[in-house]
Amino acid sequence: MRMLINGEWRGAVQGGVIPISNPATLERINEVPRAASKDIDAAVLAAREGARLNRRLPAHERHRYLSSCGTSILAHLDELRASMICENGKSHSWADFEIRKTAEIFMTVAERVKDPGGTTYPMDSMQGCEGQMAMLYRQAIGVVGGIIPFNFPAEMLAYKAAAALAAGNSIVIKLPEDCPLTCLRIGELMLEAGVPAGVIHLLTGYGEEAGEPLVMHPDVRVISFTGSSAVGKRIMEKAAPTLKKLSLELGGNDPVIVFEDADIEAVARNLVRGRMTVGNGQACVADKRFLIEKPVVEKFVALAKDVVSKLRLGNPCDPAVDVGPLIHEEAAQRVEAMIQDAVEKGAKIVVGGKRVNRTFIEPTVLAGVTADMRVAKEECFGPVAPVLSFVSEEEAIACANDSPYGLQAAVYTRDISRALRVADELDVGGVVVNGSSCFRPGNVPYMPRKESGLGTDNMFNCLEEMTAGKAVVICGVRP
Repeated sequence: MRMLINGEWRGAVQGGVIPISNPATLERINEVPRAASKDIDAAVLAAREGARLNRRLPAHERHRYLSSCGTSILAHLDELRASMICENGKSHSWADFEIRKTAEIFMTVAERVKDPGGTTYPMDSMQGCEGQMAMLYRQAIGVVGGIIPFNFPAEMLAYKAAAALAAGNSIVIKLPEDCPLTCLRIGELMLEAGVPAGVIHLLTGYGEEAGEPLVMHPDVRVISFTGSSAVGKRIMEKAAPTLKKLSLELGGNDPVIVFEDADIEAVARNLVRGRMTVGNGQACVADKRFLIEKPVVEKFVALAKDVVSKLRLGNPCDPAVDVGPLIHEEAAQRVEAMIQDAVEKGAKIVVGGKRVNRTFIEPTVLAGVTADMRVAKEECFGPVAPVLSFVSEEEAIACANDSPYGLQAAVYTRDISRALRVADELDVGGVVVNGSSCFRPGNVPYMPRKESGLGTDNMFNCLEEMTAGKAVVICGVRP
């Protein structure tokens, strides 16, 4: 496939391609252009004119084409789901979920175009400002740069593109080099739905060769990035000379705190979705560390073993498969090394624990994990559930907060006072009570802290990230 620049499907200026492989079979399935700085320049140049065009479009026109994008994505659900499974390794159910969520985001954000909001201020509350009025509204900011990850490519494309276009901007998106095909097909559907040619640009390339030139380009006003904390820090450095506005959704190591009075069976059931099956364990916001009060550790481990041992690992082309491969062999090797580190330091493999067929990690539960082990300290991007224990509320909070990340957390207890008390003490952007921390419906603000990112994002706040505020003061309103 080729990449999209100014309504045309092009190869890279300097030539070169990136092979795309099926992570389950390692079979080469396609190739895409290997974009570099000259391709970024061409896209941004076209996007400058696209931003002027989109800003002048009536709001009802932007609403119309964004709604049509969502409708078209749903109409091509089967095709897009199959593409996602093949290039990404996502299971049938989760690929289906992601394509449906992608359509929902476009249609929901389209409604925000009709109600951009604004504020007026009666100025007679300030001495010397009698007779004046001030109003604050938001304007399109220009060219937005988006960089999206491999784990939820279509969904992240929707969050970034729908918000940018709804606000009246244009956007240049660097797609994930491992799995760009579904996003490129969505780009075709967006053009067919009426998105103007210069408004959406989709480029394929590596981070150093295409991502960095996008971040550093002086005509790009906003960078919206989803990915690792390490890359997020580098983006901050590269964007600093041009003082870009940044929205960064980075890594996470979400703690799940389970008290003795909790519904332990519910915790074990939620572990399947929140840790094992969502993205095959490759999700930033997910149950990553299970902190279990000591009297119920053995019960939880036994229940976790039971539910996890029933999961089916295999090629996700089979709809019966629950857990598919990691995105590539190197990713699986990293997770395998983290499991081995835990075992060498005294953890016990309760179920799973092996890497098979190069890219697959067996759904794994580790008992007896301590805070010095890599699976507890670092973000483990794979279907691995490390189980730690605690003896007091204070210890649980301290352990949960002992992390450079601050994405989300979960607290299980029947004591609502304790739930709210613990939630207040956790240094994270969101807390789910009696449910998985793997929670991002789109209408609740997503507010990472610490090394998990910057900014506030959801389907309703997204326009603020993609716009600039303007205050206008009118004098002489009243004598």
